[in-house]
Amino acid sequence: MCGRYEFDPESGSPAVRKLLEKVRVAWPDLVPVAGKREIGPGEEVAALADDGGPKATLRRLRWGMQMGKRLVINARAETVASRPLFRDAFHHRRCALLATGFYEWSPAPEHRKVLFRLCDADEFCLAAIRDASDQFVILTVPAEPPVAAVHARMPIVLRLSELLPWLRDPAFAAAALSRPGLPLQLQAEGNT
Repeated sequence: MCGRYEFDPESGSPAVRKLLEKVRVAWPDLVPVAGKREIGPGEEVAALADDGGPKATLRRLRWGMQMGKRLVINARAETVASRPLFRDAFHHRRCALLATGFYEWSPAPEHRKVLFRLCDADEFCLAAIRDASDQFVILTVPAEPPVAAVHARMPIVLRLSELLPWLRDPAFAAAALSRPGLPLQLQAEGNT
């Protein structure tokens, strides 16, 4: 499960900084450009989506799909392409979130928040899908080391170079659901 992620607006490549400047102009109130690095369920973010143009476009999305009284924040990669609740979004409305890390919580009784980052890049994307009302869920897979030592599931992590294939190429998207994860490192542990 992915219940929080991080985006540090001060890190990043020139292309990411240019994108963040567009977000600051369009939506100055949005996380993470309002000085907050940790992003949680229910918050609005600027996500990357495909609206048919030559580049990925920015969309203002809210994390979590409201299902009655329940807020669903993740979808399992193993069932997202076939489960009626998520099938249409996976096939037609994939999106991605810029991130510099994601958090998982160790089991009770410790219940510590643990930050994971990509070993060989400052930023990456988390694979997600959005519904017609611009709510999104992050896609998760069974955890691999080092995340597996802390939690049973983890988000699908994409390199920035994989953003457009994720958004536009159905075969790439299907393969991303079951491919081996990218190299991650445990960055920090803290109290909840």
